[in-house]
Amino acid sequence: MSAGDVLRLTAPAFEASANASPLLWLVNICWPACGFCHALEADWSRLARRLKHEAVVATYDVGSEAQLPAVLGEANVTPTIRAMVPQPALSTGGATTFKHVDYHGTRQFGDLLRFALGLMPSYTIRVPSVERFEELERQPSTPKLLCFLGIEPAVATPPLLRALSATFQHRILFLEVRVHESEPVGSAIAARYGVSALPSFMGLRASGEPEPWRHKGAPTFRRLREFAASLLAANGGNADPDALANRHDHQGQAATTFRSTADKVEL
Repeated sequence: MSAGDVLRLTAPAFEASANASPLLWLVNICWPACGFCHALEADWSRLARRLKHEAVVATYDVGSEAQLPAVLGEANVTPTIRAMVPQPALSTGGATTFKHVDYHGTRQFGDLLRFALGLMPSYTIRVPSVERFEELERQPSTPKLLCFLGIEPAVATPPLLRALSATFQHRILFLEVRVHESEPVGSAIAARYGVSALPSFMGLRASGEPEPWRHKGAPTFRRLREFAASLLAANGGNADPDALANRHDHQGQAATTFRSTADKVEL
């Protein structure tokens, strides 16, 4: 499958795939003879392309797979559009648990996208003060990835950054620093690290090494994931790129640049 394809689910593989994923799942539970299901197909494919790294967009055909797997729950009508929201794990290594949220809005692309973005989990820490930043910076046990973003405080964490923080949950601390005229705290921290362009990403090893690792190049998902994996490996963590790809990219590894809102805002 190429990046942005809708994932066609089958019962035998679904349980294992869901339990291994830290991402939001969006599942269209459909039936081949349902006209409403056919009408949804184009926008569902468009949603998969838009969220190709940030969520798993899938269909489950009850015509060929009548028994829904337990992890998906029950559905009485088609189409049933169900979000499976991963719940925060207490530690690494355990199976992912999900909260089910069914969608009851219009079947228009924009409304579906807003529904998905509103449920996407994030494990970044928005830095509120220089003092709090220094406290987090000194934590000895976990490497940190500093994310300097030139966006207003009211804007939600970009979906791609949310997906990265979920992928490395419990293994890398993602610190989100907003560099904006209304955020003097972010500007002060950016000046300390010599940030001259936004967005900018830097890694700090758990050992307290004073010189940060600076990410170079376009901030695509694959580049940032490889950067985070290198940071993790330098701290003795498991950062097998193939394992990370399988854990996250159910739909391929084509590059995706940062987008901060539901449509076309590029950082």
